[in-house]
Formats: sequence, structure tokens, C-alpha cells
Amino acid sequence: MRPKPAWTPTEIRAARNEPLMIAGDCVAATFEDLRSGHGRTFFLDLRTGKTSAATPPIPGGHKAIDGNRGFLIGAQGYGPLRTTRWTAEGTRANSWPSHGSLTIGADGTTSIVEMENQLPSRSKFRRLEPDGTLSSGPDLPGYHTAPAAVDETGTTVYWRDGQLTSVDTKLRSLPLAGLPGSGITSRILILDNGLVALTLDKDLHLVRTPLAPLAPSAWPCADHNLQGNPVSVTT
Repeated sequence: MRPKPAWTPTEIRAARNEPLMIAGDCVAATFEDLRSGHGRTFFLDLRTGKTSAATPPIPGGHKAIDGNRGFLIGAQGYGPLRTTRWTAEGTRANSWPSHGSLTIGADGTTSIVEMENQLPSRSKFRRLEPDGTLSSGPDLPGYHTAPAAVDETGTTVYWRDGQLTSVDTKLRSLPLAGLPGSGITSRILILDNGLVALTLDKDLHLVRTPLAPLAPSAWPCADHNLQGNPVSVTT
């Protein structure tokens, strides 16, 4: 009798609204089961075309390239709330008990605007430390979040609970503008001269801020950069 497969999706598709991520000679491609909400990220060697590893079936979450030939894979729902670093060789490295929108600064600092399915919110702005611990910043009221962006000085900007907010390298928050919305948002981009762009409920908002230009890093905003796909970092 053959063993039952570990993952038996009934209606599979390539994950929507997610980039195909490439770091070095490795490509990370995510597929999800529509009925269960679980998915797997497969790591393929671009030189051979072979699959080197895959994540276990996990609920969907935010992802990023970490700039060191690795990938950050988030999971949220059905209990799990975590972000795990996978190397280009397909091995698990650090894991943090947090999930949300990820940004990576020019110096490699990784920040996360937490997101979990719980109200009232317990979420915070956090930093993912190299040793697997978390550094905590301001509380995050409300529920919906626009994927954040980080400027070249390490200051992160995000929208949450009707407020555009920045957090600097010392985890100090600064309200930038009140922007009411239902939570249907785009990612955030930092354009020239500190101009922050995002959409809320299909309306485009352009807000002048004191922010510096977008960080020249592996993952300064959702989908890697101003252009979005394709997402590729060679290191």
C-alpha cells in the first residue's frame, strides 16, 4: 500500500499577487490550494532545473528576498504565525514568531509590520534580529496594512488604521498623514523627493514626506522595487 502524499491539494494554482523570486542560482515559486488556503514554495536550481527543496504546506504569508542568497517565507493562519529564512540550497535557517509586511534596509536590517487574524490587535512594528529574536517598536492598532517601504536611511513607512506612519532606526514612530480607508490598499512606494504613493479604495494618494529615496536593498518594498516583477537579486 502506497503512503498517502503529504500534500493533496484539490484545486492548485500559482500564487496570485506574489512575485517569482530569484536569488543567485535559485528561484522560489509558490503554489497554493484554493480550498484549504495552504501552499508550498518550491526552490529550483536555475542551472539544472531541478527542485532542491520545498516548504511544508503552510498558510499563505508575506515573502521577501533577504539579500544574502536566501528567502524569507511567512505563514499566517490556522495557528501558525511565523517567518522562516530558507537558504538558496533549500535548508531552513532562522525562524521568528512573527508575520507581516517585510522590508530590508540598505544595511540588511529586516523590519516587519505585523499582521495576524485577531482583533483587538496585538500586532507591533518589529525588527527580525539575526539570532532569531524580535525587537519591538510601536503598537499597531486596527487590522488592514498597506505593504511597507523603507528609505535609504532605514526609516520605514506604512499605512494602517487610517494613518500613514514612519518608524525610524531607533523604533520611534512619527504620524505623517491621516488617510481614511476601508483597508483595500496597494503596496507603498517612495518616489522622488520623499513623495509617498499608495492607493486606498482605488484612489491614488501622493503624500509629501521628509523621507529619503527608496533604499538600494534586496527588498525595500513589496515586490522588490519600483518596477515589481520580475524579482531578481544576484549575489
